[in-house]
Amino acid sequence: MAGWRRQSLWAACVLLLCLATVVFFNHFPRYLAGPQLLRNPGFADALTGWQVTGAGTAEAVAGSLRLGLAEAKGGVEVSQTIKAPPLGNLLQLSCHVKSQAIQPGTRGWELGWLVLLSVDRQGKPIYAYPHLLTALTGSRAWTAATQVFAVAAGVTELKVAAQLMHSPGELWVKDCRLSRLELSQHFHAWRYALLTLWISLGAGLLLAWLRSGLLKAQDPVKCLLTMGILAGVLMPGSVKHQVGGWLVRYGLQSVASADVFFQSSDFPYFETALHWPDWDMFKLGHFGLFACLAFVLGVKGSGRRVLPALALFAGASEVLQLFIQGRTPRLSDIAIDCGGVLLGVLAAACAKALASRAPFRR
Repeated sequence: MAGWRRQSLWAACVLLLCLATVVFFNHFPRYLAGPQLLRNPGFADALTGWQVTGAGTAEAVAGSLRLGLAEAKGGVEVSQTIKAPPLGNLLQLSCHVKSQAIQPGTRGWELGWLVLLSVDRQGKPIYAYPHLLTALTGSRAWTAATQVFAVAAGVTELKVAAQLMHSPGELWVKDCRLSRLELSQHFHAWRYALLTLWISLGAGLLLAWLRSGLLKAQDPVKCLLTMGILAGVLMPGSVKHQVGGWLVRYGLQSVASADVFFQSSDFPYFETALHWPDWDMFKLGHFGLFACLAFVLGVKGSGRRVLPALALFAGASEVLQLFIQGRTPRLSDIAIDCGGVLLGVLAAACAKALASRAPFRR
């Protein structure tokens, strides 16, 4: 009974800290807005300050920008280039966008999109850096889009661009603004306080597991699976993006699922909307690792205890990504991990049932 109460107390602490972390990152004011950097951001003065390239249609209509492409050949772009602020500065790009009958092309980047491109000293865009604000296909009503970017090394200019590339249809943009941001000191302080609580809780759990014998060096499979999950969780977004590029290069992952456009901000939000995920090698890897860990623990223990414990571990590991630069924790990713846990527990139950029915041999 004492052991069950102790485990329940640890679980309650983890759950409460998860909820507090999500509420903090999603609702606490984090930035102080600075000056607006674009010229004619609301298209009140037609396309003054903006450059039009390509063969499609580009015009200002009642304070909005309209891009049109009649056929899946070439493209049209409206852009504005500014001098890049110093390294490490935070910028917020925001706008309202809508689409009308945009037909995507054969390649992942052939659609309607709005981007903030980093440009090097030779005047070449650096697509490896985070740059996507939003990408649209089909028909969608006016939607607000906001993203925070950090000025990276080697960047001399920044280019805000609305594009239709090999994708017939119409893309509308209004209220396009690029502002410099300053991080709120209060947000910074509370973020470090939460991180300290997570480190303390993790150290306490590790010590409790070592004392109870749940985590033993003599059980390498369990340790390796746990370390693999944590390595995937704590991987910075830049490293994940590079690994995704390798997977695409060797044909192990499609361009669309690799997230090659890579949306990123220094401090992410927790996406609470449940939707069918875009499966890629990373999500399949997490699903497989959780399934294997649940199978190993389920064979040696009770599935009724393994299922809630690993479900809580899946939730906590996803919430921890809020502290990792360039990651995007999602409720749908927790569902994927829990699906792996359920599969592993069921497989362990089947294995134990088959083993109990096997005839005894000397």
